[in-house]
Amino acid sequence: MNELGLFFLLVAFFCIISDITSFNITNWVLVPSIAIGIYLTGNWASALLMLAIGVAVAVPIKKDQTIERLSIFNRNDRARMLRHSPFKGGDVKMLILCGAFLGKFSIIVALASLALVLIARIFCNVKGKVPFAPFVMGPAIVTCFFVYMQ
Repeated sequence: MNELGLFFLLVAFFCIISDITSFNITNWVLVPSIAIGIYLTGNWASALLMLAIGVAVAVPIKKDQTIERLSIFNRNDRARMLRHSPFKGGDVKMLILCGAFLGKFSIIVALASLALVLIARIFCNVKGKVPFAPFVMGPAIVTCFFVYMQ
């Protein structure tokens, strides 16, 4: 495994531990890591695709609301969107990080993590906060071994 894969694993484990202990993934780790991943790998298209998938999952649209009525620039609309969403901003940034480092294999990570989240919500029936970093970064760590093994 090369240095880029080790860096990704380090950031992934930090995200998992941070999310489990405090339900918060700090931007001072994720944002520079995304920038480093995009710069060193050149996978900006995969990062943008993961951004689109993450935003699509993070912004639930109810039946009585249309896209024109919701605005991310309105503070009340942002609060309403985030209140009803299982994914928050840190989870979306973790998907972008996977896109930046794993490239086209990040699609597998996104599908596997969304499937794990759905399975956990259906079978566990947990009320309250759930740390999603293990669900997102678990498949990413497994995929990282296939991408960066040399």
